[in-house]
Amino acid sequence: MEVARLLEQLSLADRFFLSILSPLSSRVYPLMSFLSSRCSLLSALLCRPLRDMMSSGGKGQARSLGFELQVRSLLASGNSARAARNHLIQSAGQFLRPVIAEEYVKQVPNLRWFQGQREALGNEAWLYSMIELSRANECLQHGFDETSINGTPTLNQWVLLHAGENLPPRLVTIQCAGLLVGSTAAEIAGHVEASWDLGQRAIAVLRAELGGEADKHVPLTNGGIQLHKLRGIMYDTCATANLAAAMIGELREVSGQLQFGYDAWENLSKEERPWFDFLCSNHVRNLPIDEFNRLFEQYIKANIGEELSKITRDGNGRARVEASGLLLLRSLCRLTHKGHLQYAKGDGHRFEDWLLAKYGGVVKNRCAGRAEVSSRQDWCLEASWKFHNLLQPVNLYCIETLILDANILRDSILTRIENIRSAPPKPCTFPVYSSSLPLNTLMPL
Repeated sequence: MEVARLLEQLSLADRFFLSILSPLSSRVYPLMSFLSSRCSLLSALLCRPLRDMMSSGGKGQARSLGFELQVRSLLASGNSARAARNHLIQSAGQFLRPVIAEEYVKQVPNLRWFQGQREALGNEAWLYSMIELSRANECLQHGFDETSINGTPTLNQWVLLHAGENLPPRLVTIQCAGLLVGSTAAEIAGHVEASWDLGQRAIAVLRAELGGEADKHVPLTNGGIQLHKLRGIMYDTCATANLAAAMIGELREVSGQLQFGYDAWENLSKEERPWFDFLCSNHVRNLPIDEFNRLFEQYIKANIGEELSKITRDGNGRARVEASGLLLLRSLCRLTHKGHLQYAKGDGHRFEDWLLAKYGGVVKNRCAGRAEVSSRQDWCLEASWKFHNLLQPVNLYCIETLILDANILRDSILTRIENIRSAPPKPCTFPVYSSSLPLNTLMPL
């Protein structure tokens, strides 16, 4: 009924655009519509950009709830702020009469307002995830992953929630690219604790505004946003993550003691407060790859290490011929990659043109990308497979380009391939999809 009364207050244009909203909004936004109509503090919590709510003509005015719902539904589907604004203008010209469309376009806010809505949508989505976490009986698993984006440390967090009997667990992302003050284990664990405390405070504000209906819409099940609800943790294989997971486990114990009392918590059996410690399987499956690469480098150094070292000494610092299969793969990726993050000293476009002229399109550059950029250790498997039929063309290309100016990248690739080709062939039982690419080059090409 609350939503129905709100819809009655919308303008004709708002009703039209609400009629073509995606199914997502019909499932997600009725609750938010009700909450927004009742909660002035909630609007502030979601960073509603009041100062930027102005039309493209420069007249400041607040937007209706229906219009905000339409804009946020567009942004939630992956549109940028500019694309969402252009979408509204294009739709108005397509579906409305010219006179109405002209007036509608005049009322469309400027780009800055849409950018504010994009930020507010992120806060809104975060609040929804906190509501889910507060409702859950327990958190079956908590996962975290620290990574740097352009040199800035960030943290992702997700939880596997048990919402109740006969209900399947739900995977909910509770933080994406949260900014960290540092990347140490203590700083990561402290960030996790602070982010959960922030969620608890946000839920408290929301429940205060809901009043008597708080327990219906946002119940504080088992204490709400509390670390003692954790039953397990999952993380990657690095030493920092291992230590951070142990610290988060200790914080969970402290949370339980504060919530239930020290004696009551400590007297709970392991079945009543289990703790499952897991390494991420996507990371674990890469450990054998690392081990094979280490063994392979030992093999290369034992068989042709002296020859490669002599080339390096005789090259006066211009020859890069490390006894490493991974480094050769990186060089091959840098030389041949074409497109995003193309290496400045590489020959991506030139190599592709050379392949077309040399082989008439029969042999193609199956671009492996910029080596391990945004990839785990198994990038070498994919790169080895994609370069398997390109070894002879790459070798020939590096020979034909010797007439050009000196290029350390091309020259080092040529030197390494030629030296490996001249080494005595040895059997290899490792799968062909591995980083055993240099071993494959021992075979006649």
